[in-house]
Amino acid sequence: MIRVSCRDALRDSPAWRDELGFAMQASRISWGSPESPSCCEASMGKLLILMITAFVDMVGFAMVLPLVPFYATRMGATGFVIGLLISAFSIAQLLSAPTWGRVSDRFGRRPAVITGLLISAGADTTGTTLSAAFFYLLQNPATLQKLTD
Repeated sequence: MIRVSCRDALRDSPAWRDELGFAMQASRISWGSPESPSCCEASMGKLLILMITAFVDMVGFAMVLPLVPFYATRMGATGFVIGLLISAFSIAQLLSAPTWGRVSDRFGRRPAVITGLLISAGADTTGTTLSAAFFYLLQNPATLQKLTD
C-alpha cells in the first residue's frame, strides 16, 4: 500500500501544477517548457550562491582553527585554555542555533543568512582592527608606556 502525504496530494492538484509549472507524467516530473527557464534551475542558482557563501565562511574559520594552539602556547596558554578556545565556537553555535532557527522561520532564510554574514563581517573587521592596534602597541613600547602613565 502506498501512503500519500498531504504534500503529495497538493502536488497532484491542478492548482499546484499550474502554479509551479510542472506536470506529473508516468512517474516522471518535467519542469516547465524547454523555452523558459525552469523553476528547478532558478532554485539551483540561489542554492549555488548560498553554498559558495557558506564555503567561503567555513574556509575562513578552517584557516584559523589549526593555528590557534600554536599561537596560544606561544602566549603561555595551557592545554585546558586551548581546549576552551577551540570549543568556544561550537558552544556558541549550540547556544545560538535555536534563536537563528526562529529568526529564519519568522523572517525567511535570506534575511537570516544576510544578517549572519553581516555580523560575521563586522566581527572579522573589528577583530582585525583590534589585533592591528594591539600589535602596533606591542611593537612600540614607548607608545604603550605613554598610555599607561
